[in-house]
Amino acid sequence: MLLILLTLSSCSSSNAATLPSDFNNCQTTLDDALNELQELKTSNELNFEVRIVREITDRDECIDMVLGTNLPQGAELENGKLVDVVVGI
Repeated sequence: MLLILLTLSSCSSSNAATLPSDFNNCQTTLDDALNELQELKTSNELNFEVRIVREITDRDECIDMVLGTNLPQGAELENGKLVDVVVGI
């Protein structure tokens, strides 16, 4: 019985849509981030808002790249949440 409960709990937690871990420190482009968030919305039947926040950066390699978000890395994405994607300009 315990094995069944452990299996079910691990399956349910692994199915949750989470914020990708590369949405920080100029690791992904804005376009790639928006595409990935749209895929997560579609595949998980979620309805959350995405807002692009532009921030001045002095790092040339971070222009049009994701600097971070308002959510912690790996945060669970849920209906009604607002995801701020901070992008370097």
